[in-house]
Amino acid sequence: MARRQVETVVLSWTGADRSLGKTCCAPRKCANVGKSGHFAALGGTGLSGVVLSRVKAVTPIAQARGPTPAMQVRYSKDHKYLAFEDGVGTVGITEHGQEKLGDVTLVELPRVGEKVKKGSAVGVVESVKAANDLDSPVSGEILAVNEALNGKPELVNQDAEGAGWIFKIKLAEPSEFNGLLDREAYLAYAREQG
Repeated sequence: MARRQVETVVLSWTGADRSLGKTCCAPRKCANVGKSGHFAALGGTGLSGVVLSRVKAVTPIAQARGPTPAMQVRYSKDHKYLAFEDGVGTVGITEHGQEKLGDVTLVELPRVGEKVKKGSAVGVVESVKAANDLDSPVSGEILAVNEALNGKPELVNQDAEGAGWIFKIKLAEPSEFNGLLDREAYLAYAREQG
């Protein structure tokens, strides 16, 4: 498996009660430690923040964090996201979905190599409220799973659309991706659902 060096920075911003780790775009030293405004450069989120620290790490590419700016992201009505790039989708629970679940206590991951159909149960997500089937938003073959969730299922709550990703899938029918909701349509749907 190819490995790459990435620069991770920890950010904090006004009005939030937690820090968020993001990954810089290039394996270089971040010259912005202690400076404001670097947050937008890391993901274009529009939030301003202060870079608190940086850590160099060697990360397997297959384990890189959730969606990147180069990925196209779509959403299902059962609160899954699918970040699609080069025929491979990264699947996880949306921020809205994890809020509805409550504290996640267990994630039963799918089997790597398993071929699944759109809408089929591939695992289970248990929370303090209930146990829910984890359905695949598209058909395809499971290529990888986020093993970190075995020991830290709370990653789904802490970073649902980042480090809390659940599995990667090679799409059998790329057209199924286009049948999912874009971000605006998903956010409107989530608001309607409450």
